[in-house]
Amino acid sequence: MVVLYFSISNSNKSIKSNKDFITYLKKNILTKDDQKKISDFDLKTMKDLLTDNLDNLLKINDELITTDKEFEAYLKFLEKEILNLDPKCDIQVNVKGSNYKIEDAISIFGWDDGRYPKKQKSISDILNKFNEKFTQTKQNLNSKKLEYTNEDKNLNQKKKGYNDALSLMKYDYREIVKLNLDKMIETDYLCTMLCFIPVNQEKHFKETYFKLCDGMVLPGSAQRIDQKQDDKVCLYRVVVMKHVKDTFKQQLQNNLRCQCREYNINEINLKPKEEEEINNLSKKVKELKTTLIRNSLAGYSEVYYALLHLKYLRLYVESNLKYGNGDYFTCIVFCNVGKEQKIVSTMIKKFTDSNEEGWYGTKEELKESEDFYPFILIKLGVPSNI
Repeated sequence: MVVLYFSISNSNKSIKSNKDFITYLKKNILTKDDQKKISDFDLKTMKDLLTDNLDNLLKINDELITTDKEFEAYLKFLEKEILNLDPKCDIQVNVKGSNYKIEDAISIFGWDDGRYPKKQKSISDILNKFNEKFTQTKQNLNSKKLEYTNEDKNLNQKKKGYNDALSLMKYDYREIVKLNLDKMIETDYLCTMLCFIPVNQEKHFKETYFKLCDGMVLPGSAQRIDQKQDDKVCLYRVVVMKHVKDTFKQQLQNNLRCQCREYNINEINLKPKEEEEINNLSKKVKELKTTLIRNSLAGYSEVYYALLHLKYLRLYVESNLKYGNGDYFTCIVFCNVGKEQKIVSTMIKKFTDSNEEGWYGTKEELKESEDFYPFILIKLGVPSNI
């Protein structure tokens, strides 16, 4: 859904208030479905702000537009980040201490002087406050995300090493080796190789293993040490000369397509410690993820709440630039994505004098660098599923 903020001058004699403006839109522009998604708001309270001259207003308006784009881009990014962490997350906006669905937050929104006091403040003061909140939020979330990402990466690396051992056969081979430590040969010249042989290759393996390295494999050293726990893979120990262990491993892979690794007592004894580390790290990562989601939701709410104020401030500044200090009327229209152009086109026709036809339209229609309307229009397009 897209939210359209409109402001028109008081030049239309049939419109003398925000209420008249909404009545006019319902009668002449909006469909019955659209009429249920329109609300008014009053910018008169914005006159508490200190006034600026025309040059300053033009400059600050450009800064407001830039900040608006930055906020919306960040909210789109943050929404994606939150939903990647938890697709079922319910994103809401906190308005004066209470959480609301986004559409409701927009509908009930009014300027929060407690959060952004404007009396005797300049527009630049308010914009600086927006940017200060935004910077604090981004820094906080970047810090939380970095901590979570680093620990999650560490956990995945540990799991990879642990899962590599589990991927060789149905059961953890290290538990089998522990029961056969007396068969593990380690000398200055000899080492034990652990061979993972598919059951259907077992006979061929026993007939050929000692031929793989030109007499550097101890004949008769192949012993099956598993107790047939796995119906697809069996585990053999083979004793070879240390200087050919890599060659033996490669030859076994090339000739029999079998996995092999050198016996290492430290690796065998590492399993209990590895499991404990993975369990502890998993708990930590889960806690960090929960904290990151909670802070991301709070950060999204903070930035979105600032964005709602920013839209009001933009509308106020642009209304003053276009209409001066006279009266103007405002409203918010909620419409489905793709439908806003029809509403805008109808608005242009209704609010354009006969002698001004062809002056107004989108930048594509006018072949200009920006849109040009007989009213002020500011869009709110985040999130995509309002």
